Amino acid sequence: MEEVIIPVALFFTAIGLPVLVHFGKYYLRHVERRLEISAGSGGHEARAQLEELQRENKALRVRVENLETIVTSVDLELNVRLNKVLSEVSQANLRGLPGGAADASTHVLRPGQLLGARYEIRGEIGRGGMGAVYRAWDPRLSEEVAIKVILPVYWDSDAARKRFVLEAGAARRVAHPNVLRVYDINVDGDLIYISMEYFAGQRLSDVMADRGPLPLPEILAVGTAMLDGLAAAHDAGVIHRDLKPQNILVGTSGQLKIIDFGLAAPPRGSGLTATGVVLGTPEYMSPEQLRGQRPDIGTDIYAAGVILYELATGKRPFSGEGPIAIALAHSRELPAPPSQHRPLPRDLEQVILRALEKEPENRHRSANAMCQALRAALG
Repeated sequence: MEEVIIPVALFFTAIGLPVLVHFGKYYLRHVERRLEISAGSGGHEARAQLEELQRENKALRVRVENLETIVTSVDLELNVRLNKVLSEVSQANLRGLPGGAADASTHVLRPGQLLGARYEIRGEIGRGGMGAVYRAWDPRLSEEVAIKVILPVYWDSDAARKRFVLEAGAARRVAHPNVLRVYDINVDGDLIYISMEYFAGQRLSDVMADRGPLPLPEILAVGTAMLDGLAAAHDAGVIHRDLKPQNILVGTSGQLKIIDFGLAAPPRGSGLTATGVVLGTPEYMSPEQLRGQRPDIGTDIYAAGVILYELATGKRPFSGEGPIAIALAHSRELPAPPSQHRPLPRDLEQVILRALEKEPENRHRSANAMCQALRAALG
């Protein structure tokens, strides 16, 4: 019962608190108008009133901004719980499938099965909250490919499906050695599946878990490869939105591939959010993304800064007990300098801290600029 009550309570909180924020912003505009009137009236008494109003306005603005942060954090908590429920339901469907032929409604594909009268399934690579990934043979390309099948629970309408196909299709424009290539997006009945380049690699998150902080030459190699891939995607007009070590693959020869460009976060309007926030991973989300603003280049640069911090120190810049605590830390706290955890070149520390600036305009102006700064720091 508690698992039901908490999400319901969060849902009503996520509806009610935005009303308070809206009222607070309305009152702020009223106070600012009073300031304008007082500024034009002149006289010692008017100036004193003006100074008092300015103090009131500043204090009120801080309270409204704090409340807005809490609202978006509660929304994030709600979305994390909803996404967890959907993931558990999908995993239960996958586990509960009886033997025999594949059941398309649960997206379990068997070795030897043909998908879309083209792809011969050879085996499962892995599963996630949005579906499963398979290794398959593509006779048209005469090579192995990866097939990502998206669970239908994420597409509650034809409009949501069309939005995903359109957005995922943009990822096909990205062609770079450090980005996993998307070949095609297909719809077959209630199935949406994506064919991609097959790359046998280990997730960067697993590399970090096994080895901890990396040597400086490896930080340079991983960081520049990641940023080169980001720059190519941004040049093509594609934002990742959920960049994290779990979405970066490292091959046995050191080759790096960013995966899930434009595919990592469900599209808006899919029924997964209470107030329009696109769900990401709290540990790597930028302050503006946590406020529900649309992700842009600065969002990916911030996430790259978090990853570099973790590569250099073995720790994330912000942590907490649960999504709300982590979101508040990203929004309001300054990260500890990486050199507090490990002796590092000052220039490297500055590259990382600039990427973690709260305001996007204070970060590196592009992934390419950040990459050049990293090379200058460690090259």
